[in-house]
Amino acid sequence: MLLSSLFFFIFTPQFSSAQSTISSGQNGSWSLESTWQPDSIPNENDNVIIDHEITIQAGTTVEVNDLVIDQKGVLTVEGTLILTGNLTMVNNDPEFITGSEAKIIIHGNANISNKVNINLSSYFIVQGNFTIDGGGAADINITNASIYVFGTFDGGSTSLGICSNYDNNTDNYSTETCHVGTEEAFNTNEENGLIPVDIVDLVLDCNASATISGAATSVCEGDDVVFTLTGTDGATVTYSFDGGSTTNDIVLTGGEVTITVSGATSDVTLTLVSINDGDCSIDISDSKTVQVNRFSLIVSDVLSGISGSHCPEFLPPFNASGGAAYNPGCTEVQFKVLKDLSTTSAFTFDFAIDESGDVEVYDLVSVVAEDNSTINYSGDDAGGSIDAGLHTEVTFTFHIKNVPGSQLDVQFSVSNGNDGECNETAGTTDNSATHVIDEMPVVGDFN
Repeated sequence: MLLSSLFFFIFTPQFSSAQSTISSGQNGSWSLESTWQPDSIPNENDNVIIDHEITIQAGTTVEVNDLVIDQKGVLTVEGTLILTGNLTMVNNDPEFITGSEAKIIIHGNANISNKVNINLSSYFIVQGNFTIDGGGAADINITNASIYVFGTFDGGSTSLGICSNYDNNTDNYSTETCHVGTEEAFNTNEENGLIPVDIVDLVLDCNASATISGAATSVCEGDDVVFTLTGTDGATVTYSFDGGSTTNDIVLTGGEVTITVSGATSDVTLTLVSINDGDCSIDISDSKTVQVNRFSLIVSDVLSGISGSHCPEFLPPFNASGGAAYNPGCTEVQFKVLKDLSTTSAFTFDFAIDESGDVEVYDLVSVVAEDNSTINYSGDDAGGSIDAGLHTEVTFTFHIKNVPGSQLDVQFSVSNGNDGECNETAGTTDNSATHVIDEMPVVGDFN
């Protein structure tokens, strides 16, 4: 519908800050340098005067400080226009036209004087005051627009009405009494989901952000999965795991924080849901999945090189029937050391594991006897001393992590064995034994 009121006013542009000023030089697209004097596309630090026919095209976002549409100026907005300062329209027929998908966000004031034409059919939000003033004619054509004024609204001699129960749409001026919503109405409609999230973000000028900046692509079963988040310092990030409805919050202290899943046994997906910096809260969407690989039991060749009839000897890794297919990167290797059954004396020996090639780390998971009881040892993952007592078998289980797709070289040895019949003294090498799992096949080649 069309509104008119007569008034006359003489205006000289007054900008809200001492920033640089760029004026239109000819009709054209906002995004072309040739449109402006000097030849420079205005940015967020500039004040702008329009006295030609200028178009902000769909899909384009423009942000400047103050904007004056002067005299014969015509601004058509099909995209997004953000003013950190004020909008002023004065002097003999300036026009402001918005397309149905346009977004106009004015963080300052909007002042309309003299004969102007405004056609609104989209979001038009003024966070300061909106004043229609002076003499002449102010023609405002409204069709399916969403208009909000957070400050004081003065419609002058027009019949535009403002209310706090605005339904987020102004369609028929003649039959409606509420054409403009207050800040309270905006907040209520936002909470009720009537206002798109991107509009809320623009209004709140919400620059809070968070991303998943670091995490391994895969780990071995039982390892910790560690995600690193980076973003706005002090903001609170809401996140969830594995697509679940349960969410958790974490604060980006110093702009970076880690989220750890301890002892993961299956794939882990972290999804960021939203972020709140204290001034605004927005939905975000970032997700990363870490694959958790199970350890696969492998079988090696029969050990050779044992000397001494009663000294500790090896069997190949056992219990291979339940092993999974070879999984590069996460390998379980088992070694069994046997005591000569002809003696009933205590069973002691030293062990060591070494690696070469692309092995990254190895963990001694367990040391058990033939009855699955745990055998204590002195030492660390790389080696130590075993006192097996009267047990006849000692089984070592190692988890070995190698570069995925690489070959695997692992050496396990025993020495200084004593079962009552064979006593290998320290430094003796004749009765030590070594087994090497050499050049294991890469993925796809293991049978």
